[in-house]
Amino acid sequence: MKIIESRSIDTLEHFNNIPFLGLLSEEEKKDLLKDSSLLNFEAGERVFNDGDSGTSMFVVIKGELLISKQQFTLTRRGPGHFFGEMSLLESKPRSATVTVLKDSILLEIDQDEFEKHVAKNSQALLYMLKNLSGRSRGDLNALAIGFEQLKAQERISLRLQRILNDTSNEIYLIDSTTFNIIESNSIGLENLGYAETELVSLNLMKLVKDLTREQFEALVSPLRLGTQSSINFGGFHIRKDGSVYPVETRLQIIDSEHYPVFVAIVENLTERHQMEEKLNSVSYYDSLTGLPNRSLVEDRLEVKMNQANRHKSMLAIILLDLDNFNKINESLGHSAGDLLLQQIAQRLTACLRAEDTVARMGGDEFIILAMVQDENDVLIVVNKIMARLHPSHKIYSHEIFAHYSVGITIYPNDGSDTKTLMRNVDAAMFQAKESGKNNFKLYTPKMLAQATRQMTLESGLRKALDRQEFVLAYQPKVDIHNGKLVGMEALIRWKHPEKGFISPGEFIPVAEQTRLIIPIGEWVLSTVCAQLKTWVSMGLAPLSVSVNLSGHQLGQKFLVDRIKEILTLTQISPEYLELEVTETVLMERPDAAVSMLNQLNDLGIQSSIDDFGTGYSSLSYLKILPIKTLKIDQSFVRDIDKPDNEANGLITKAIVSLAKALSLKTVAEGVETENEKAVLKNIGADIMQGYLFSKPLLVEEITELIIKHQNKSND
Repeated sequence: MKIIESRSIDTLEHFNNIPFLGLLSEEEKKDLLKDSSLLNFEAGERVFNDGDSGTSMFVVIKGELLISKQQFTLTRRGPGHFFGEMSLLESKPRSATVTVLKDSILLEIDQDEFEKHVAKNSQALLYMLKNLSGRSRGDLNALAIGFEQLKAQERISLRLQRILNDTSNEIYLIDSTTFNIIESNSIGLENLGYAETELVSLNLMKLVKDLTREQFEALVSPLRLGTQSSINFGGFHIRKDGSVYPVETRLQIIDSEHYPVFVAIVENLTERHQMEEKLNSVSYYDSLTGLPNRSLVEDRLEVKMNQANRHKSMLAIILLDLDNFNKINESLGHSAGDLLLQQIAQRLTACLRAEDTVARMGGDEFIILAMVQDENDVLIVVNKIMARLHPSHKIYSHEIFAHYSVGITIYPNDGSDTKTLMRNVDAAMFQAKESGKNNFKLYTPKMLAQATRQMTLESGLRKALDRQEFVLAYQPKVDIHNGKLVGMEALIRWKHPEKGFISPGEFIPVAEQTRLIIPIGEWVLSTVCAQLKTWVSMGLAPLSVSVNLSGHQLGQKFLVDRIKEILTLTQISPEYLELEVTETVLMERPDAAVSMLNQLNDLGIQSSIDDFGTGYSSLSYLKILPIKTLKIDQSFVRDIDKPDNEANGLITKAIVSLAKALSLKTVAEGVETENEKAVLKNIGADIMQGYLFSKPLLVEEITELIIKHQNKSND
């Protein structure tokens, strides 16, 4: 025998021919295959002998095997067949000898890998247990027939004893008149804890919990009359020490030499029940935190609503979502994120009452169901939760402060069914995020409309790229001193087929939240570079185009490589592409931003800080960031010429002075009047952008404007 290094690609096909393995998903099959071994046997070799120990199951991939017992052929196995599963599940000795008839390749699956992969799939596992129950009984019949032919002169009790001692089932011969035990196999003695001399002549009613003689008489009546060949019934066996365990019994009647006897084949269901409990745990509890999962919490919500009705109280449903949890995973790794979730689960459990429910809904969401008397009680519960969650978490050597957006809805005030309440608490949590995060919101009907709008936008956004619903508009930038066109900013617009143009202020936050901003941002970069190439092919002198870069894009490891690909594909010089990053995004990850912008600068791509003055920047970073331009936010520019806006003028002047000291250019956004332009020109701003010169223009309009200005420059 030898282990085959390479694995046949056809192996998965054999799984599909095996009832319970065929129920696994393709991914589960591949995992099981990956963690198993392929063994090569030559004709005449033994796979294992009768009585060998072992906990592996084998699948025949190629060849043919003979399964026999005491020179009696039980069956043959060919490609797609499996064997050894009883030993695998129950850790019992092999009950037959397996010999290779033709050169064969077997897939060996050991017990650990079986439990790791197959036990996670309740449908496959339960099918296998059911199949094994039937298989074991069928094999017993086959064995009985074989041994009857070999030892026809032996008494039936001895014949059955030899056969059935090798099975994992308990086997009993029962006097059909007195209902006393005549004989038992070794498994029966082992499970019940009796010696053979103690068990023989013990009445069946002493072994089966709550079974009376009258009940048993009625049960076996069809066997006596010959109207049924067998009967099945469940119950509990009583051990010698008084403990009980669940069983399922199959009863048949046979003729012995002197009088009929009952043969009871009893399956101990303890392991099956334990496995079902394990499956139940997997189905209803979160494996990471041990908390109830979404499936169980929805069941408990029904129970809690009924309790609230009986006690004339209220039920608070509180949904917590971690803010910016993805940044922890990205910066410290998923193991750190898992530890944080476990610590949060422990804190939530510790601060709630025994009758309250805390569950993990998946990802970074937790939900609490708490019985309350009124809305004031709700606020007390929420404040208690937030106070417990407020202290920092120690993850490895890092101190992490977690922040939460919390939505709250109340039964019966806000809804009378599970679906409505879950929808409402989602809406409240979304509103908390929209309101700046790290706070909580009580549900109001208005929130549902906002949440519905959010879901509609998200659904539409996912289709918009494929349907080519996005377009770019370009807003010119002009020299504030001579009015010369010096560049433009690309601004995305969404032309919805039914709703028309949707404001970027409405869909960009949704794109950021869902991370759809990454593919959308890449589309903008590709489209801008393609348009620059078109203008060059028209013979127009290239102008720089600035593109907004989101925080999610800035956090991508392969952003620089992707931009290089786009520039290479479009054959555009990097100097004509400018990337704008907001001050807020820079300060969220300053060190990562410095590294990424330096890499982009090495490519020859210029960078600028957008909306400067509106965030909380550290001026020290201006010394090390490879930026060329500061863009003054329009909130400082608007009405800068008015006497009551002197503060705006002073702030703008300070920004311009700072930029000049650092050899940076300044772009004033949102310039709409000649007076605003005059003030900006007077304090030394370099470039302006706004409706005074032009609104954002679609590509045909901006092309005409570029041609007009370049012709004017050539005159």
